[in-house]
Amino acid sequence: RIARSGGVIVGGDARVDPEDWIFDKKMVLPCIAIMGIWGAGNTIMINLSGFGSIQQELYEAVDIDGGNWWARLIYVTLPMMSPLIFYNLVMALIGALQTFTQGYVMTNGGPENASNFYMLYLYDNAFNYNRMGLACAQSWLLFLVIALLTIFLFRTSGWVYYGGDAE
Repeated sequence: RIARSGGVIVGGDARVDPEDWIFDKKMVLPCIAIMGIWGAGNTIMINLSGFGSIQQELYEAVDIDGGNWWARLIYVTLPMMSPLIFYNLVMALIGALQTFTQGYVMTNGGPENASNFYMLYLYDNAFNYNRMGLACAQSWLLFLVIALLTIFLFRTSGWVYYGGDAE
């Protein structure tokens, strides 16, 4: 619960000045998450193009069979959009694991390392502390984690409908 009291935001027992809300360790991650919403434009454009490519005959068939909006969503929209949903899921996973700019630009890893993401830690090791070997090892570790998670997503992608004959 956050309430306003005399120019000071009160959240639980903590009091934060409005000018310093980004530098509170409890508020920095929600602030960065809100900033991340700005990057949703690409996903929205991809989904809008997908909605436009769904054949109207499929919706008409559901209507003829007596289906309502729920049946249209479950049996037509989601299966036809599943390749785009899967693509957006994979891209969001990769992007989330490579978060750097938000923590670097907004707080430089602070306050109290609350926004010190893995990529920012890697960057600091490479360019601020001149530990290139450690940064290289961290980069390879990040690559392996992303590759394994992506392989896992592809192995569990049986819910994605690509059209054509069912196996």
